[in-house]
Amino acid sequence: DAKTVKDAPYVVGMRDRHILGSTANELYAKDLGQPGVGARYNVVNVGRELRDPDNGDLLGYMGNWAGLGEVLQTSGAVEPGKSNVLKADRGEKLTHLRVLESGREIKQGDKLLPAMVEVGDDFRLSVPKDQALIGQVIAVVDGISVAGKYQVIAINRGRKHGLEPGNALGVFFRGEAVRDYYGRQDWQAYTANYQRIRLPDERSGTAMVFQVHDRMSYALIMRATQAIRIGDFVANPLYGHRDDGAQLMQ
Repeated sequence: DAKTVKDAPYVVGMRDRHILGSTANELYAKDLGQPGVGARYNVVNVGRELRDPDNGDLLGYMGNWAGLGEVLQTSGAVEPGKSNVLKADRGEKLTHLRVLESGREIKQGDKLLPAMVEVGDDFRLSVPKDQALIGQVIAVVDGISVAGKYQVIAINRGRKHGLEPGNALGVFFRGEAVRDYYGRQDWQAYTANYQRIRLPDERSGTAMVFQVHDRMSYALIMRATQAIRIGDFVANPLYGHRDDGAQLMQ
């Protein structure tokens, strides 16, 4: 959320004058305090805003995982009860980390968040409690606007809407509106006034929610029969028809 982006520790620079960091590089972080040697942090690149299409509210920001860092030491920090007598120590409290893994380039300003497993022991596949739940795909992680099997999507529904980790959701393509050229027309009108008919919503896949925030969640696409796009809607998996009639997308 906005507060996390504002207050989180961040990468202030890298060793050996590197501009971009990757695996085996070393970096310096600010505002981490005094973490113990060996503590691990996810390096996260703050991406675009995530807004609720229903009302335009800011839900948060896309956090793109850039890498995993391990603390080597903290410089400039004085241990309790001891005085800092090293004149060469200029006093900046910076944390020195080694990059253990990377998924994209690490840049100055990237945020550091504690590396932890957020899926609880009670995680299990389930159906949302709210049978009338309707939400929308608002972003595709590591994508532009289209997602497929085993990709992650963000939706504008979360804890306040009754979602829990493990909930399964059906993903649906909104039925398009077409003109009925062969139905009964109003021949008294100066021009043909063809009626518009909305085709049925088509189920395009199944997703499993694995991380839930107050007003948004992330879900993993477990099954897809066609491309899933930003703007598609999600609902209780019992909504609509089954998606067995189309060829599965791998």
